Amino acid sequence: MNTSRLLALIKRVLELESQFSVQTQLQGLLNALTQLTSQPNQPNIQTQASSALSSLDKALVAVESALTPVQHSMLAELGAGVFFKKSLADQFAQQLRDNAITPAVVQASAQETFNKRANFIDVIQQTQNHLNALGFEPVELTTDQAELGVLFPRAIFGNQFGDLVTELRELSIHLRTFSEAATGASADITVGEISTSDPTFFLGLPITAVLMIAGAVKWILDAWKTSLEIRKIYEQGRRIDLSEQELKPIHDAILARLKTAIEQKAKETASSIADEGRRNEIENGLRLALDWLAQRIERGLIIEIRQPESAIKDSANQQQSELFAISRQLEFPQLTDEPLLELTRQKKPGDGPER
Repeated sequence: MNTSRLLALIKRVLELESQFSVQTQLQGLLNALTQLTSQPNQPNIQTQASSALSSLDKALVAVESALTPVQHSMLAELGAGVFFKKSLADQFAQQLRDNAITPAVVQASAQETFNKRANFIDVIQQTQNHLNALGFEPVELTTDQAELGVLFPRAIFGNQFGDLVTELRELSIHLRTFSEAATGASADITVGEISTSDPTFFLGLPITAVLMIAGAVKWILDAWKTSLEIRKIYEQGRRIDLSEQELKPIHDAILARLKTAIEQKAKETASSIADEGRRNEIENGLRLALDWLAQRIERGLIIEIRQPESAIKDSANQQQSELFAISRQLEFPQLTDEPLLELTRQKKPGDGPER
């Protein structure tokens, strides 16, 4: 997470805090619980506590849905993930059920959460002020722009610079294929921010192409979820030491399903291209691109969508609104110890032998 991404996250969180007043709702719940502790048998006070919890729940639902999965992950890295999720209100509801006779337990928990959350809001506000004073600002896009953030986990390229270069070259090829399928032309790809801890590249493409790529990534994630039950059987078989021969039919079934689904998706995506010859070429390119993405998503590759705040708030901007909706659904899977898909790279003339 670089400075610009941190500032963008802080800006978004503070905007949502101002809009939905979660800390104020939490203060209301704390006040109601304090009264409930001193007068636990008063029906009107019980009603106030229930109403305050409901208000907090609604505010947290709104905030949680307004943040992307990647933003939630970034907040979790900062130790503040639960402060912006509905699960916080669920936690207090469960505590009230478990401690109906001793509401002081819940009140103490709410007080601790209130203090920690208030401290976090204060820290990020100060951080924003100090970084702005030093001249740091988040990247601002125009209303007709969108960017793809592509994070390559080091497991994919093994800290080898040549392999990272190969990954970027192949990414460029696949993005251009999507671009031609979406717009009819292979558009230029502009480079925005670059973060280096786990290399993350923010790349600019026509919004129509970004929308198609985001939809393809969501499709891969949905396909992953669909295969989870079969994957669980496969993992259970490995845990009880089934042989490779015994596991092979399950493994092959997962790969066959994914291959068939990718072929169908590529055909569907390329179907609007009029020229049959070019349509077949783009269909083949899309098949390779979807397979490439699936292999790397299984190993931790993450796609993030960056949009201008003004476009997100403009419901009349149909493409940006659709892209915003998709970005809220890009929840990437937890990594497995041994991925099922083989990691492949296209050989380029002049490349050395593979390690």
